[in-house]
Amino acid sequence: MRSPLLILLPLALVALGIVLLIGCIPIPATHQLQPNGQPRPEWAVGTGEDKPVRLGHTRIEDAFVELTRRTGGKQPTGGGFWPVAMASTDYAPPWSILRWRVSADGRQFSMQYPIRKATWVMPLCFSAEPETAQRWITLDVND
Repeated sequence: MRSPLLILLPLALVALGIVLLIGCIPIPATHQLQPNGQPRPEWAVGTGEDKPVRLGHTRIEDAFVELTRRTGGKQPTGGGFWPVAMASTDYAPPWSILRWRVSADGRQFSMQYPIRKATWVMPLCFSAEPETAQRWITLDVND
């Protein structure tokens, strides 16, 4: 009778070889975090006392500052040996006013921010890079 280890070892090596030959391994994300690891800005908005942006109480200027701060921070700039040279972002920098849109009547404010959809691991290139998607949070202003 053969040992299970003698059968599993070649199968594991074949599986590892196939994964390495493919080159890119996607690791799905929960869509609950931004690329920099911070939670989505919606978690800061609500009616509870513990929320920094309280609906019906917080002024739009304060909400603007708080939400911009929560989507700021260092964003990933790529992977591999040359992370800065290979960087490509399709969204505005975290501190940019270009992330915000205001309706014509000034009663609706929207902010664009990225979320992490997956992480692509490229073992032969010794790098990992997040795959992102753009989302919007919209605040309506009372009279």
